Amino acid sequence: MKKLILIAGMAVGGAFAAETNDWENLDINSINRLPARTYAMPLADEQAAFSDALEPATPYAVTLNGDWKIKWVGDPARRPLDFWKTDFDDADWATIDVPSCVELRGYGSPIYTNVKYPHSTDWGHIYDRDSGTTDFNPVSSYRRTFTVPETWKGRRVILRFEGVGSAFYVWVNGKRVGYAEDSKLPSEFDITEFLTRNRPLRVDATHREAAKPSEASAERRGEAESAENVLAVQVFKWCDGSFLEDQDMFRYSGIFRDVTLWSMPKDGIWDFKVSEKLKVESGKCKEASISIEGIDGEWDATLYDASRKPVATLNFKLSTFNFPLSSLPRLWSAEDPYLYTLVVKKGGDIRAKKEGHHALQAVQHQYRAHLPLSRPSPLV
Repeated sequence: MKKLILIAGMAVGGAFAAETNDWENLDINSINRLPARTYAMPLADEQAAFSDALEPATPYAVTLNGDWKIKWVGDPARRPLDFWKTDFDDADWATIDVPSCVELRGYGSPIYTNVKYPHSTDWGHIYDRDSGTTDFNPVSSYRRTFTVPETWKGRRVILRFEGVGSAFYVWVNGKRVGYAEDSKLPSEFDITEFLTRNRPLRVDATHREAAKPSEASAERRGEAESAENVLAVQVFKWCDGSFLEDQDMFRYSGIFRDVTLWSMPKDGIWDFKVSEKLKVESGKCKEASISIEGIDGEWDATLYDASRKPVATLNFKLSTFNFPLSSLPRLWSAEDPYLYTLVVKKGGDIRAKKEGHHALQAVQHQYRAHLPLSRPSPLV
């Protein structure tokens, strides 16, 4: 009998031991996060690509920065477990500006350390390094509502976090969307199927019968545009990734970079790779080519110079363009930061990138540059 009890106890203990928190599970880095991609937002038209702004204006992206509701606890065991429900009452929660570091808004304390880990050294497990207790992992729970523009109907809707420290879950309208780590990298989730786009019309039968068709349709459009979605995010200050994110720095947490909602055609461009090959002698370009890959289906692309003159064309059949000797590209340098504009199109999906041609050169046995350069999008 004792043997049976012992075996049963071992089985139960093994079952509990197998349940590892996602933020302490070395096998889990993300759940339902979309693959990383070249940053380029869809544009309304090709003309928008020539903007001098770092971020060209587009009707297909809206910011979710601003005031959010927040509940902070120092012990993960005390975090709210049902706050993601649509009918949850957050009236007594505080308000915080996003993006921000919660420690700089009065929640917890910023920690500076350059040699020692601020938490345990037991790889993957988060607990206090001195006391050994597991109550040392502050959790910030956020809530806000948002609406989806009616013009996005029929398109994929993506939720993008530029940076969250250090691990977080996302819910939309009471359903869990996903999970992600990697504090200093963007995380994107497809929330199309989680959205509420229309609410029932709040009109009585008399009003409905008396309303003219044009008035009724206008009312429906108004209801669709004002339909609210509930976004909930729960952020853990430490996770198994914190063992790698151990730079000489202050340790902050929260949603500390921009949050954006954006949309794209369902069969549009998710990612593309631009490659350049240059042959440079004595500071002058002698040969050059540009290639694009990574786009499914039919697409085309045009490279424009700074005067908006097309200098190269590519498409899904001819994905590499060799510049003729008579029109070799102008090289980019710190003294002459000349940029081209690349416009890539697939159906109604238009993307753009600024490109600078910069080659590897050896001067007195020292390398001035390493790879062909395209201007990256800014980090916030």
